[in-house]
Parts: sequence; C-alpha cells; structure tokens
Amino acid sequence: MYERIACIGGASLDRKVVPLGKLRAGTSNPVESASCPGGTARNIAEALARLGCSASLFTRVGRDATGEQILAQLRRLGGELDGVDRAETSPTASYTALLDEASELVYGLADMEILERLDVGWLDPIAEGLAAHDLWILDANLPVAVLERLAALAPEGVRIYADPVSVEKSGRLASILDRIDTLFPDRLEAAALSGAEGARDAAADPARLAAAIRERGSRRVLITLGEDGVWVDDPPRHERVPAVEASTVIDVTGAGDCFLAGYVFAQAAGAAIDPVRCGLIAATFAVESPRSVPAELTAERLLARYRSR
Repeated sequence: MYERIACIGGASLDRKVVPLGKLRAGTSNPVESASCPGGTARNIAEALARLGCSASLFTRVGRDATGEQILAQLRRLGGELDGVDRAETSPTASYTALLDEASELVYGLADMEILERLDVGWLDPIAEGLAAHDLWILDANLPVAVLERLAALAPEGVRIYADPVSVEKSGRLASILDRIDTLFPDRLEAAALSGAEGARDAAADPARLAAAIRERGSRRVLITLGEDGVWVDDPPRHERVPAVEASTVIDVTGAGDCFLAGYVFAQAAGAAIDPVRCGLIAATFAVESPRSVPAELTAERLLARYRSR
C-alpha cells in the first residue's frame, strides 16, 4: 500500500533509569541506567526499516557525537537520512525515562530544545524530498507552526498519520486534525485532544474520546490502552482489540512506536492480516527488550508470532 514512508519529528538519545527497589521520594534511590537511540519519529523509522519497509527520517540533531550515535544504527539498516539537518550549536535532544519497579513509566523527562527552535524555514530544503513519500508520519515534538505547514504542504493523496507524543504536546495537533488520516494517542492524549472535560482522566471512556476526536476531523483513531489493548474507531469498525500478552515485561518504552510501525507494516505488506493486531504483536517485542526498538523485531519473526497467537 505504501512504497515510501516519511517519519518526521523527534530523534533523541533515550536514557532509561530503573530502580533496584521501591522508589522513595525525597531521598537517594539506587538505580540501573542504560541509553539507546530514541525519539518517536526515529524509533518508528528504525522499526519500519527492521521490518523491511522503505523509511526516511526528517529531523534535526546536533553536530555532536550523540547525534551521530542515534543516526548510525538507522543508517546501517538502510534508512534514508537525507532529510536530517545537523545543527551547529544546539545539542542533540535527549529523553530520560524513570521507570518504577514494575517497569511502568513514572516520569518522562524530555530535553527537546533543538526541535522547539525549528521554524517553517526548516521545511524549505526538504519539501521536495517529502513530496516523494506517500505516507507521512508526524510526531508532536515539532512546533505548531511546523506541523501546520506540513499539513498544508502535503500533496493530494498523501496520507498523514500522527503520534501526539505526550499529553503536554498533544494539543499541537489540534489545528490539523482535519488533515490527519489516522491518529495514535494513548488514553490521556486522546482525552486532551477530544476537547472533553477531565482531560487527564485515566478512566475516560475511549469510545467517547475517539468519537469526539473524529468529530474534530481525524478520519481514524486508534487509542492505545496498555494492557487493555487498543480501542479502534475506524468506521464501520468500533471495538476494543485485546492486548497480546508478552512473554515478559522489561521496559514499556517504545511499545507505542513499535505498535504504529507494525500497523503500517501490515498495511504496506498488503497481506491478509489485521493491522491493529499486527501492531499489538510488534509492541510485545518492545516490552520484552531493554531497547526501544529491539533487533529481534523483523518481518519474519513478527509474522511468525502473528500466526502463532
């Protein structure tokens, strides 16, 4: 279905901090930490490349060792990096995930100043390259003006998928919902984008939230619900698809990115498989690994797991 996919947004160094016991406020906590390439758009591009899709990354990183590190792996996998701009003075973005003893996210600390400084002029030299892609995946690490310009630049026939990234940043997509074909929020991000009261209500009805978002313009809404699966609002399909149980849970960071990549992979392959279930199975690879996008995520292994579960 999709021949060339543009992933537009964040690239960062992810640091994951895991406590060695119960977290206690106001005192020192012993932890283990590790780092790996990250960023929503970069993660999705890497996952797609590992799945054999043609993925291009459009982002800005620093002209530093960290920037080179997070691009190197994608380069080795054959991802296209012509749309990556290197800043001379700003450091590459970073994201620190503090997990609890159950491997659930407690705080996500994002230093994305290099992306916050982007303006619409950033798009001028990459607009022609973007136009050669038939699917654009945007993330809300980009400023509102850049997102709005991207929506205006997208040629007729190009589909736009979008990831809100966080509750704090989700509102950046509000003005372009009518141009978004498929939105991939979690429940809290969906609540914020729905315009409903109680935007931080973790118990909000996903069916109600998805319907409200579609009324605001998005054609399709897939709300990820963690261990409860995904709520699918894709008329005439309105249902909750149960989660696929992982063999173990090491780290949930990157699960949403792998879900989106697995969904797109199923569509691009044109195979008779459900993209939502394929995405959920791709997410299990992420939670079973300390890396945001594990090397074990390949088309062959994904399809094998899909057929066996």
